[in-house]
Amino acid sequence: FQSLQGTVRDAVKSATDAGYCHFDCACPYPDKSEIGDALRKKIEEGVARREDLFIISKLWATFHKRSPVKESGQKTLAAFQLDYLDLSLSDFSTYDSAYLKLAFLLISQAGKELFPAGGNGMIIPNDTDFLDTWE
Repeated sequence: FQSLQGTVRDAVKSATDAGYCHFDCACPYPDKSEIGDALRKKIEEGVARREDLFIISKLWATFHKRSPVKESGQKTLAAFQLDYLDLSLSDFSTYDSAYLKLAFLLISQAGKELFPAGGNGMIIPNDTDFLDTWE
């Protein structure tokens, strides 16, 4: 997720050329459009068919409430330039120390939409019930 611009695109193209078909992605990483560009190009070239690829992404914890679930999914599909994901998972279903470490690492790149903070600067915990996310 800290790759130089274009590096991920080239890696995905090379992986697809080599027959790799499983791409496991996540919301906060800023390389979704590069992945989408590479996959679209390889599909257009006939190197891969969409139905032979298995694309995973994850619904970030701050989008687990009912209202942003669909919008977040649509943004993900648009960034990847895809009509569907093969698997969508709930990422960081609970906040713990590992989450906080990753959050502080990613916050400068991903922004406050993924890591909302209160007036004291601390990340606001997610209190959304899992059932709300899946409904």
